[in-house]
Amino acid sequence: SGSSDILDYQLEPVFEKEPLTSIVVEARSVELEVKWRTEALTGAREYRVYRATAPDGSYSPIGNATGYNFVDSTIEPGLAYYYRVGVLDESGVETRSELTARGQLPAAVGRADSGDQNIPEPIGSRNLAGEVTPAISLVATPQVTQNSDQVLSTADTNVGLPHPAELIAADQNLLRQAKLIWGPSTSGSGYRIYRRGPDSGWVQIAEIRGLVNTIYTDTHGLQDDSMYSYSYSILDGDAESSRSEPVEISTKAPLPAPTGLKAESGLLGQVRLQWEQVMDPDTKGYAVYRADCSEERNFDVVQIGETDGPMETSWVDLGVPPNTIETGSCYRYAVETLFAPGGVGPLTPAVRVHTQAR
Repeated sequence: SGSSDILDYQLEPVFEKEPLTSIVVEARSVELEVKWRTEALTGAREYRVYRATAPDGSYSPIGNATGYNFVDSTIEPGLAYYYRVGVLDESGVETRSELTARGQLPAAVGRADSGDQNIPEPIGSRNLAGEVTPAISLVATPQVTQNSDQVLSTADTNVGLPHPAELIAADQNLLRQAKLIWGPSTSGSGYRIYRRGPDSGWVQIAEIRGLVNTIYTDTHGLQDDSMYSYSYSILDGDAESSRSEPVEISTKAPLPAPTGLKAESGLLGQVRLQWEQVMDPDTKGYAVYRADCSEERNFDVVQIGETDGPMETSWVDLGVPPNTIETGSCYRYAVETLFAPGGVGPLTPAVRVHTQAR
């Protein structure tokens, strides 16, 4: 939606007490993602992220965010970083949080110095046709392993390969994704990732070339609010080691619908909506739906727009064609929460509104 579609309300310029309820840092393959949660803040315009190399060090601003997360790609693997967040109101007044979160990437993930004898293998290679060959290959149709409902075998299938190191769940309750991390192998050519879901046995979901990349994020068709088991093996050509002991990861429940949806009746040629913010770092915005009033208990709604971010909790329906607003008419509205990757939550209960007659 354009800026003209968003209501402009008077907002409090100063926040009281500690503005954040929590802050965490999650490791990606070559980045650190800072996430935070807040209480319902009236007037929060954006957030400013600060970083230091010691918990009591000098914190410098590294960027701003309008949502509840920030990705820091200007880091060195092996070094520890500390993060804090400030909240800016509509007047630009900032309230700094005293909560601190620490993050660090394993040293092996980074590029080795030219004098290092253990130079990491390249993440991708370019062939003569000009196409990039990815280091991680997803299995388009997951292959079910033999005895898929049985416990994974712990016996090595190739005595020349070491037994895999412990597989660790990097985090729990992530939205439609699971993050894994493990220690690098001393020999072999890569890794193979396996998964067992609530409705299937063990399946192979990915292969990773090279031994340096020991972080994997699974976004391959995961269900909300479900438990998954993961394991991995070490590859060396056609040979494969035993699989690691399984680790269990639960996915996050879908985000709820916004609460407190209200509509202002009696306006000429427009309808104003407002609702409460969904206080979750995975919230990306909201979708607004509309339908003509009817006596039917079940009715279809049509999406008429989306907000520009999670902090915009109001909407003005000006009736842009073909979804025009008629005078003296009755409409129903509902709102849903948008979240990545491409997910939507349930709709709010519909509210009824009448426009002004001429």
